[in-house]
Amino acid sequence: MAKTTNASDKFVVRLPDGMRDEIRAASLANNRTMNAEIVARIANSAPEKTLRDEFASQALIGVVAANNPKSYTEFQLAAIDAYSIADAMLRARGGDRD
Repeated sequence: MAKTTNASDKFVVRLPDGMRDEIRAASLANNRTMNAEIVARIANSAPEKTLRDEFASQALIGVVAANNPKSYTEFQLAAIDAYSIADAMLRARGGDRD
């Protein structure tokens, strides 16, 4: 377990009724402190960027440069094109694997 230092960021949170007990029970079940339980929940709340997302973000740069979209709809179409390119790249390499 990581040591807490005075340099650690501290943040006061008001929890809804019953949530503290829920976090306490989960922390005991997971053999960690309540703080570690809360940090783990926050860390796991955002989806990770996939290889498909990485390919699409790179493809989007080229799509935008080539098409110079001006409107929200044109940017949406560029994003769709970028994910189509990403899907083709994944198929060419045999799937979504690192």
